[in-house]
Amino acid sequence: MTLTLKRITSFIFLGAAITLTGCGGSSGGGGGSTGVSYDGVTTAATIDDTNAEALGTTATEATSEAITNANANDGTPFSFAASVSNDSSSSSLAKTITDIARTAAAQMQSQNLPAGITLNATDLGPGYCGGSITVPDDFGQSGTLNGQMTFNNLCFDDGTNGQITMNGTITFSETATTMTISYTNFSVTYNGQTETINGTISCDTSTFNCTFSSDYVGADGKTYRIADFTIGGSDSVGYTISATFYHPDFGSVTIQTTTPITFASTGKPNGGTLEFTSGAATGTITFNTIGYTGSWSDGGNGGSFIGTW
Repeated sequence: MTLTLKRITSFIFLGAAITLTGCGGSSGGGGGSTGVSYDGVTTAATIDDTNAEALGTTATEATSEAITNANANDGTPFSFAASVSNDSSSSSLAKTITDIARTAAAQMQSQNLPAGITLNATDLGPGYCGGSITVPDDFGQSGTLNGQMTFNNLCFDDGTNGQITMNGTITFSETATTMTISYTNFSVTYNGQTETINGTISCDTSTFNCTFSSDYVGADGKTYRIADFTIGGSDSVGYTISATFYHPDFGSVTIQTTTPITFASTGKPNGGTLEFTSGAATGTITFNTIGYTGSWSDGGNGGSFIGTW
């Protein structure tokens, strides 16, 4: 699969803009997303001799996680790797999910339904072909969407692209200007293939321009976050990335490739260079067939490190 340069800002869901592509194997990752939540340091990291290597290697793991996420989801109607263009003819994942939620809230208000109500496909209107959603009794009644909505084999068919089936939990948090939607083990099944989404989408409620962040468990058992990422490239030519990476102990750094990263069949990087920065401090980690070399500098002090996989 070739992953052309894309920005995680508009999440194409259904309509003429859906393009389904085959997914190939890519970089592998750490522990993967499992519905975890990042609760580590969010302030800017201080890069120094005590943490430069750890920031470099875990940022590499985050890069692998983001590439795997983008590749895996590129072939579903819930494509995270959506075009940067804001195509008004196609609805976004966030907008479509929000429309379902508002329909549920309106149904509850009009029918005075009890707590923990389950709405069937027929309650949601045309296009819904089976399953249900469950929402709390006060969902949406304040005029904003706050709380959880659980999908139970909810089937949707727009009559053009075929049926998709959704399962899992979504948590809404809405203000007058922003909408945050958190997906916990939320799965989408299409043409016999299932993809699972864990992450948070934050959107402007007027434009539904969105950014995506993913929390995941690393190989060391700690929970990390990668956000606002842009990915380009393919398995054959290597991958480029820019993103914000959050280390639970050290804080956030901006990461970007200065040369595309390639991966061995084991999933470990075997070429390319990743740069990580925080303020005036910068570090780099360069990959080879057996491991990596790296360096860091804060403008006054600096150092280097080396390691094997």
